[in-house]
Amino acid sequence: KDIVEWFGVPAEHVLVAPNGVDFDEFNVLKGRKKETRKELGIEENISLVVYAGTDSKEYGTDILRKAIALLKHKAQILIISGRPRNVALKYMAAADVLVAPYLGETEHFKKYMSPMKLREYMAMERPMVVSDLPSIRAYLPTQDLAYFTAAGDSQELARKINEALEHREEANIRAK
Repeated sequence: KDIVEWFGVPAEHVLVAPNGVDFDEFNVLKGRKKETRKELGIEENISLVVYAGTDSKEYGTDILRKAIALLKHKAQILIISGRPRNVALKYMAAADVLVAPYLGETEHFKKYMSPMKLREYMAMERPMVVSDLPSIRAYLPTQDLAYFTAAGDSQELARKINEALEHREEANIRAK
């Protein structure tokens, strides 16, 4: 819409082609949560919250670190960054909740990003806690698909993670 408006390009000349995932890559892991946890040395009885991606301020990892202290559950939060893809996928498969706490401080994050992370999280079929940004709503348009949190709010992020962990059945329905 912005390209059409700013530059006068006819809408029929604009192609929007978002990224995608290879479902086979995820199907191999998503039904193996217990085995993957054992392989990674993660106890079964611990709630595991995972962020997999770039570890930097605009991606919300600082906010996630602040939220850790506010969790009610005996939960472990892991930020998986700079690891080989196959390792990151295993941590995603082992997770109870996946998070994407983007800050949305730039126009890119607010409106234009095409978050591969969300597609990967959806393919893994794990409950998600995500920042409520227009760029994310383009892929998750309704409340019943994820737990939405205000970008940059560590207290609300912790509340939504707690909610997903407390209401596992509902969280799993959203994930499916």
